[in-house]
Amino acid sequence: MQAVGQVAGRAVGSAYHKRNRKQELAQRGAQEEGSGAERRHPHFLSQRISPIGPSSVTRRGERSKEYNYVTRANYIHLRDSALNYARLLGRELGHEPDGNLGACIADLYRKLAELEPSLHLNLESDGNRLHFVFWQAHSWGGHTLYWLHTKILESLSPEMREATLLFFRKLRIATGMQTLQECYEIDYMRDIVEDNPDGYNNDEGWSVLKDYKKGGTVYELMSEIERGPDPDADLALMLSRMRPGSKEDKELLDIMREGIKFTESGNRSIFEYEYHPLMDEDYGNEIIEMDRMVRFIYDDDMVCNQMIEWLNNEYGNGADECVPATCLRLRPDTGSVFMQDTFLDEFFVYMSKLIECVNNY
Repeated sequence: MQAVGQVAGRAVGSAYHKRNRKQELAQRGAQEEGSGAERRHPHFLSQRISPIGPSSVTRRGERSKEYNYVTRANYIHLRDSALNYARLLGRELGHEPDGNLGACIADLYRKLAELEPSLHLNLESDGNRLHFVFWQAHSWGGHTLYWLHTKILESLSPEMREATLLFFRKLRIATGMQTLQECYEIDYMRDIVEDNPDGYNNDEGWSVLKDYKKGGTVYELMSEIERGPDPDADLALMLSRMRPGSKEDKELLDIMREGIKFTESGNRSIFEYEYHPLMDEDYGNEIIEMDRMVRFIYDDDMVCNQMIEWLNNEYGNGADECVPATCLRLRPDTGSVFMQDTFLDEFFVYMSKLIECVNNY
């Protein structure tokens, strides 16, 4: 594990909404105008609610369509959602409509937040509809890169390599982690070299990029991981039958056995927890997505160092991380109260141990 500044273990500065990230690297400072995310977090609703509610709040949604969020339909939806949640808690909401619709929505927000003081509460929009969303961040190493080195596969015995490769394949599919070969930064680096061959092709550090091309060492290794596991392969059985040939083998086998639950199908992808509570169409800061913080890499080579440099530059320019969080969007028929699951917290603790073991092999 790097905190961008440690790797998965390296710490960087502090994820971003999915844009054309290759273009963003090439056009730093360019202002883009777009419709933003599927789930909107209107800026005015992310701040402390004013005692005097506005009578009208308009924002541009998808395809530049203007929406007024302060409507009777939105008030009724929010009121029924809040009343339903209060009933689930066995509590009274204590909301009495008074004044204009904006004031009523503001009062609903305050009364609902008081029911769950340990949680964060957002108002989010989906098209022209507003929703209450309770959310709580998970524990993880902020500004930390959970980058899993795959070069270890080159130094293992055939039997250990087979087991570790199967583990990596299953971990990738179950969690949604990308290999470095699947990441946009590699294409961008190639473009840099192609645009200025005299300046980079003779540079010893940048020459490592040839290993990331088809037929290169890194490309072929990453392709092996991306192929996916044999559907009939039983990882738990394979690991139970393995006998370590060294202390390092034993430590690696033990940590893989411990992590079998994170390789099982049916787990929620770790990136489904990605959340940015203040993102909206007016949000000016760049957002760094979790898939840049958690991925398979090859080694601490020039490519790795260049990605860390970009991240540090982005943090230095005020970029924010997306937050891994459990969220509950309230509806009038929501059937259960907010429950923070522990899967992601356990995953990050485990990844720190796995990465340390791999790095020390």
